[in-house]
Amino acid sequence: MDKETRNKLKEDLFKLLRKGPDANYLSPVWNKPGFSLSKPWVVDFWEAEGSFYLTEKEKGCRLCHDFGLTQKVDKFILDQLSIIFYNKFKVKYNKKGFFFL
Repeated sequence: MDKETRNKLKEDLFKLLRKGPDANYLSPVWNKPGFSLSKPWVVDFWEAEGSFYLTEKEKGCRLCHDFGLTQKVDKFILDQLSIIFYNKFKVKYNKKGFFFL
């Protein structure tokens, strides 16, 4: 592959990355008959994708622990988990290029 072709491919890839995920993307797993968010599935997903972190609530005075889940393209799964856990927060799209709950 010549340098010009390689640079064109890189440029196209970066354009796609900057564009971000399609808001209507739905993972093929949701089309499988009988697939549901069973408790074991949710626990495994939570352990694999979840993150604990500290948040500064008052400048230099108070830290709180938080938990979050992120997905690059499959917002639907976070929406479903928000419903299951009666979460008052909505799934948001972060400037860094992912969905966050």
